Amino acid sequence: MASRIQIQRLKVLTRTGQTAYDECFHKGINIIRGENSSGKSTITHLLFFGLGGSYSDFVIEAKQCQNVYTQVDINGCVITLKRELRLSENGRIDSMVGLTIFWGTIDEALANSCESNYFGYRTTDKKKSFSNVLFEIMDMPLVVGDNNITMHQILRLMYIDQESPTSSLFMYEQFDNQITRETVAELLMGIYDSDLYISKLNIKDYQKQLDNVNTEIKIIKASLNRPEECSSSFLINIIKNKEAEVIRLSESIIKKRAGQKVKTKYSKNFDRLKESVVKLRLAYSQHLERQNYLQSEIDDTEMFIVALENRQKALADSISVRKGLEGLILDFCPECLTKLDNDVEEGHCRLCKAPIDNTKGIRQAKRYELELSFQIKESKIVLDQLKKDLVKANSIISGTKSQLETYERLLTQELKSTLSPQDEEIDEMIYNKGLIEGEILQYRTMLERASYYEGLVEKREQLQTLIAKEACFIKAKEAEQQKNKAIVENKIKEFGIYFLQNDLQRQQEFTQADEFNVDFSNNIVYLSNKHSKYSASSNFYLKIVARFALFMASLEIPFMRFPHFIFADNMEDKGIEIERAQNFQKVLIDKLSEYDINNYQVIYTTSYITEALDKSPYVVGERYTKDNKSLKYVD
Repeated sequence: MASRIQIQRLKVLTRTGQTAYDECFHKGINIIRGENSSGKSTITHLLFFGLGGSYSDFVIEAKQCQNVYTQVDINGCVITLKRELRLSENGRIDSMVGLTIFWGTIDEALANSCESNYFGYRTTDKKKSFSNVLFEIMDMPLVVGDNNITMHQILRLMYIDQESPTSSLFMYEQFDNQITRETVAELLMGIYDSDLYISKLNIKDYQKQLDNVNTEIKIIKASLNRPEECSSSFLINIIKNKEAEVIRLSESIIKKRAGQKVKTKYSKNFDRLKESVVKLRLAYSQHLERQNYLQSEIDDTEMFIVALENRQKALADSISVRKGLEGLILDFCPECLTKLDNDVEEGHCRLCKAPIDNTKGIRQAKRYELELSFQIKESKIVLDQLKKDLVKANSIISGTKSQLETYERLLTQELKSTLSPQDEEIDEMIYNKGLIEGEILQYRTMLERASYYEGLVEKREQLQTLIAKEACFIKAKEAEQQKNKAIVENKIKEFGIYFLQNDLQRQQEFTQADEFNVDFSNNIVYLSNKHSKYSASSNFYLKIVARFALFMASLEIPFMRFPHFIFADNMEDKGIEIERAQNFQKVLIDKLSEYDINNYQVIYTTSYITEALDKSPYVVGERYTKDNKSLKYVD
């Protein structure tokens, strides 16, 4: 389901605590109007910055401001974003300062009557970035891996500024790359699939593991004298036969010694073996306790994560139900069944006429949902470490157990053989027994290598199965992705051609257009020929058409993630004549009138507003002039 963002209020405070700007915005179309150089662009830059955009080149008046407060409704959850206009040493605003999220309105934030939390610009091992948090509130999937997609990156397709070149579809930035643009576009178009991306990362990781396993298998096979040496069952049989021979020799030695006096003192070797067995038994017991502790912690943590995920799902269901109930309208009083009055002010109860806040419950649920996601993430990190520790513990136990068994057998044999001096025949049997025991130790070493080899072979088969499974999943997902991409591109084309054909007769190719292509990856928009040249004003017109076509497509395609919100700075940019810009605004407003006003928001600035629009409910704030600029108390 598409995300929805609506700006409710923007408030800017000066460094002395005075209000430089404070305006409320409404659903649907919002027009900020005024003369050139009256501060309209500054307002959209502050809005871009307040939403998490990376921007530093503010005018002098904006640098005299301290904090930007943006009250925003995200999917029915009202929050306030506070961001500091922090001056750096070079006199520019720090574009990567963090952001405080208040769970409530601006007034509640200023009164400190709602909960808040500060998040940095970048993600750390211990804390999420504000982009991570906002993405979760918007139900926007996080892009994992090398491509770190932030709020700034998605705002580059939602904000049309004056400073970017006309040839740049995205808001311009110096260090831009093709993969980032492509990922941002796929994310907002609803094409990006986090499961698909993770599968691609998984298959890459599995292939790397498989290559390493194959290399180890090759090395081990090259070191073998016989193929049978890589078979654990073959080596176990040899060891059993050798151990049986040792037992036979030991029994023969005991029979030969029958009736002879046993030594009153044990040998030094016996004492050493006994001491080693005691130490190994103690170590083995401690390792078992450690193993049991880790397994218990893993079980508890897994149960805790499941409980948290169930609570998170229940909260998500609660939010969905609450949103569904918002549209439920009672026609009759449930008490007396009298027909209710329809003439009730918006935001008030139809029964008692009292004001109601439908967003409070959603806001609280979203906050709890976010807190649960933090706990789940931290618990999964702990769980991964516990599992790694358990693997190490199991390995240590296996080695300690094998060593203990060997020393116990040696101790038993030493105990049986500790008798009075023997004749030459007994000495020869003892000598042969020692040789066989040495062979057994060698075969045990070979058995460890064979077991490791068989483990590698088994792992290879598992990896091959996983790779095949991921490949099938990727193939199916990519087919679905291409299908959805075609749907979005066709809808963008439809709206693009509509806006071009309704342009004034300034560019013949536009009004006769039957092709419209947006290449997000290469940052361009064109009709049928990528290399066609137009005037600067027509290039800019083509760009705003592309951006609004993407926005309009999101209003019709449910799976798109473009948040039904777009803002633009000055429709008359790059030399577009007044009549042409005013015509585009009229075409846009007429087209938007076909859609539910509650489902979208457009904010744009203009220097040449028509008289009809100037008196319409679309305008926001005063009409700014050089003597009455948008920012106050900054002289």
